Amino acid sequence: MKKTLATLLMLLLVVSTSATHFPPKTGSAVKRLAHDDKYLYILHWNGLEVHDKATGKSVCYTQATGHIPEGNSPKLNALAIHGDTVWTGGDGYLTAFVGSEAQSWGFKYNSELYGQKLGMRFISIVFDSKGTMYLGGFDQIGYLKTPGKAKFKELPDNSRRGAEVWQMLVDKDDVVWVSYTSDSGDNSLITYTAGGEMEMVSSKLGFENSIKALTLDKDNNLWFGTNHDSKLYRYDRGALEEYEVGGSHASSFRGICCMSFDHKERLWLLHSNCAGYDNVHNKDLDGYDHWSKGPLCCFADGETTEYPFPVGVGLAYCIDVDGEDVYVGTDKGVLKLVDGELVLLDSPWYSGSQEEVMIDDCKISAANEKPHGIYNLQGQKIEGKKAAKGICIENGKIVLMH
Repeated sequence: MKKTLATLLMLLLVVSTSATHFPPKTGSAVKRLAHDDKYLYILHWNGLEVHDKATGKSVCYTQATGHIPEGNSPKLNALAIHGDTVWTGGDGYLTAFVGSEAQSWGFKYNSELYGQKLGMRFISIVFDSKGTMYLGGFDQIGYLKTPGKAKFKELPDNSRRGAEVWQMLVDKDDVVWVSYTSDSGDNSLITYTAGGEMEMVSSKLGFENSIKALTLDKDNNLWFGTNHDSKLYRYDRGALEEYEVGGSHASSFRGICCMSFDHKERLWLLHSNCAGYDNVHNKDLDGYDHWSKGPLCCFADGETTEYPFPVGVGLAYCIDVDGEDVYVGTDKGVLKLVDGELVLLDSPWYSGSQEEVMIDDCKISAANEKPHGIYNLQGQKIEGKKAAKGICIENGKIVLMH
C-alpha cells in the first residue's frame, strides 16, 4: 500500500442526543452514492458496496467481512472520496478504505450524558481544495487540518439539541455550505470556513429554516430547494432567482430533497414524499417527510422531464451523476437511467450473497485488538486514574479525551 492507514486520522468529536438523521425505511437502504473513474460507491445503512462500472460486479464490506467494526448497527450516513481513500462514517466510527484494506476509528466525547459516554455519529464528510476535512454530525460541524487537531462548533438555532446535518458541500472558494435541521424540525443554511465564523444564510435570504437540498453549477452559483414548496432557487451571492420545477407530481407539500448537475448542466432532482393534503390534485398525501417516491426529474431549459420509478422500489434517498450516467439510491438498491428508463442494478446486497465476496486481506485498526481498559498509544495501560487530555485507546477504540 502506498498509504499507511494508521496515520490517516485521530481527532476529537462531540455528541449530544441520539437522533438518527432521518432513518431509512429499511436497514438495507442506500443512504449515499459517490464515484470515481472505475467504481460506484454505494453506502448502505450497514455497510459499503463497491460496484465495478465496467464489469457490473460488486464487492461488499460489512461487519461480517471484518471491514466495519462489530457491535450495534453501524447506521452509516457519511461517504466521501479523497485521493485514493474512501471514507465512511456512522454510529461512533469513521472507516477509511484504501483498496481492500480498511481501518476504523472510534470516537467518544469525554463527558457523561445519560450516565454513559456516547460516541459521535457521523452524517456528512467533505474536503476542500487544501485537503481540510470537514465533518458534520449531530449538533455540530468541525474541521480537521492535521491529525489530532480538530475544532468543532455548535450549529446555530440549536438550543434544545438534536440538530442534524442534512448536506455539506464545498464551493470553488473553499466555502463550506451546510444544510441542517434546526430546533423547529425544518432546515437552515449556513456557510463555514476553517477557523472562521458561521454565517446564517437562510434567514438572510428570507427563508425561515426551510432550505434542504444543495448543489453548485459550473459558475459556482448555489442552487437549493426547500421543505415547503416544489420551487428551485439559484443564488449567486447577490441576486436570488426562482424557478418552478415541480412537474405533474408537484404540490405545496413536496420539497426538493436532493439534486445534482450533470456535465451538460442539466439538473437532476427528487421531490420528497410529504404527508398532507394536495390542493392541486385535491387528495390526501401519505408520505415520509424527508425522502422520495419519485419520479426522478430532469430540469433543463426551463422544462421538467420525469422518469418514473419501477414498481416496488420503495423510497429514494440520494442521487449521483457520473458524466452521462444518473444513479438513484433506494430501499431496494441503485437505479440507473438507461435509454430513458430507470433500471435496478444487480447487487449481491439483496441476494444474500455478501459473504461470497469476502476480502481476505482486510485489516482493522490494531487498536481494536487491545484488551479492555484505557491505554496510551505506546500500549501501556493507564491504571487507577482518569486518562489525561489527549489521544488514548479505550476498550480497543482510539478516542481523544478533552
